[in-house]
Amino acid sequence: MTTIASEIQRIKSNIANTYTVLEEKGATLPVNLNSNNLASCASTVTGGGSIVYPKYSAFGNVTFNNGVASNFSRNTNYLKCPNIQIASTDTWSYIFKFNTGTFTRTQAICGFGEEKYKGFATNLDTNGIMSYFISSNGSSWDIDLGTSATIPLVQNTDYYIKRYFTGTQYKLDISATGEFNGEEVNYITVNSSTPINQGQMVLILGLWYDQPSEFQVMDSIDLKTLKLYINDQLVYTPYEV
Repeated sequence: MTTIASEIQRIKSNIANTYTVLEEKGATLPVNLNSNNLASCASTVTGGGSIVYPKYSAFGNVTFNNGVASNFSRNTNYLKCPNIQIASTDTWSYIFKFNTGTFTRTQAICGFGEEKYKGFATNLDTNGIMSYFISSNGSSWDIDLGTSATIPLVQNTDYYIKRYFTGTQYKLDISATGEFNGEEVNYITVNSSTPINQGQMVLILGLWYDQPSEFQVMDSIDLKTLKLYINDQLVYTPYEV
């Protein structure tokens, strides 16, 4: 249950994280790092590059260093991206770089949705095997209940993940370099033309709403690499291109 104290802590953490991003962009920090000084601090950022305010919500005590988010912690520390509308006829994909960390227990990598069975979820087990879960009805994993890869990932290693829907297949590819032009390995393919359940879809990083209390998360994710495409058009990235 959300308490006043926990809500105050969440707001304080978000303010602190915003100042961290502003400092990385060359802002002149005020003596008092509070909400009253955010606007004036942001005005001291010059030049192009990434946006001033990160386009995601940080919950708990996620930490940031040069665009890399870490210190995820089961169902308390995670990131939530903005609502994205996906139609039943849309194809979509997202890409980001993450570090696997150590395989001490099953990890929640990411999911689409703030509720159980909302869209999809991806996890990584103690053997380094990734699995796919997909829902079209919002009440069960009816499209896919945990299809797993056959090639394990390596602990404490950076990988780029691309998860996408072509209109006839749900696929998950892994790349060591970030190139998805033939160098990647197709880890999972699920043959289905049934779209995920529709509505405002929210990409959740570091949390799986199916069983949030049972899953920790990957070591880190590089938000500079995060991109979401709909019908081959870039619709979301936390940092300007």
